Amino acid sequence: MGLKPYGDQLTEETEKVKKQAAVLQDSVRCQSVLCDEVQVVKMEHDLSRLQPFAVVRQVVRDSPAYGAGIRRLHQIIEFGPFHINNHSRLCALHAYVCRHGDQPIDIKVLEPNGNVLSVTVVPRMVPGIRWSVGCLLVPL
Repeated sequence: MGLKPYGDQLTEETEKVKKQAAVLQDSVRCQSVLCDEVQVVKMEHDLSRLQPFAVVRQVVRDSPAYGAGIRRLHQIIEFGPFHINNHSRLCALHAYVCRHGDQPIDIKVLEPNGNVLSVTVVPRMVPGIRWSVGCLLVPL
């Protein structure tokens, strides 16, 4: 009979532990869902960075762009630090080329056959134009 109060106390403690375990389990599930949501957002962000934002309308022969393999109808995915979310209707690209002169610029293009091509272009000084990579881009 002396053990009965302890048995009740053990049952109460067991119930408390079960409730705490359930709360922890819910917390872990919640963290897992948040983690999955963050991964989905990151994946969506990464995919948006693969969307082209400009098309090459013209490439000057013997220009840096031509030498790097950029051709008419290639679509620009990345141009230096610029991509679909920050190119400012291509104005940012022109300013970037002018500011960086003869420094290499990494460009990622989507070819008409679906291949993604990564090239490096070094702008060239052209009289009357300043720095140029030698291609005409049009926003998509």
